[in-house]
Amino acid sequence: MSRSFEGFIPAIADQSVIQWGLGKKTGDTLFYINSNGDEIRLLLIGGLENSVLQGNVVISQKHFLQNFPSAGASSVFLIETQEENIQETEQELEFIFRDYGWDMVSTVDKLAGFNSVENTYLQIFFLLGALGMLLGTVGLAVLIARSMLERSNETGMFRALGFGHRLILKIYFSEYFLLFMAGLLAGTLSGLIATMPSFLAGSQNISPGFLPVVLGIILLNGIFWIWLITRLMVKKPGLAMVVRE
Repeated sequence: MSRSFEGFIPAIADQSVIQWGLGKKTGDTLFYINSNGDEIRLLLIGGLENSVLQGNVVISQKHFLQNFPSAGASSVFLIETQEENIQETEQELEFIFRDYGWDMVSTVDKLAGFNSVENTYLQIFFLLGALGMLLGTVGLAVLIARSMLERSNETGMFRALGFGHRLILKIYFSEYFLLFMAGLLAGTLSGLIATMPSFLAGSQNISPGFLPVVLGIILLNGIFWIWLITRLMVKKPGLAMVVRE
């Protein structure tokens, strides 16, 4: 990364920073003002997947010192050490650089802190989506009640043909239940497709049982409203006498 790209400075950044933080993609150009007030152009030549460099745009030290000489030197260091020596290394470095505001964080904790923000957003969107679907099932109850009123002649015909309450209820329940399941399946597949990249990247720690529990609650809620409304409307006295001889 030390050579120039015809007036551009090659740079890399975390992919989530490029896409969501900067609103860019690989190959785009970032414009900055250096210490001399001149405009410099950073060419995004690559993105890092879920790295500890989130929130930073990385260029070579040579280009950095040329454009920002007042910075002096690097303020962030990546240190590789054996797992069993982490605590000892941390204590030693903190003692040596105690007068320079040294703060050492493991890459595991750093990534966990970054991912916690993303996981919080995912959980919020999950809950908002689930709330919307629950409200949708209440709306489903209203639509079923209206549909049953509009189909009063059909219910009366069933009565005239000798259909009992249970059989009529079964017919209506099966019909509305299939429609409900089709809507639930479409919404679930859309949500899974939208969140699949995050799941495949392994950058979330949402419990595997969270989604099945939410879907189970929505399913039971929908079944309850379908059964309740169809049962009440089928047994409504006025609907039984719509068809007369």
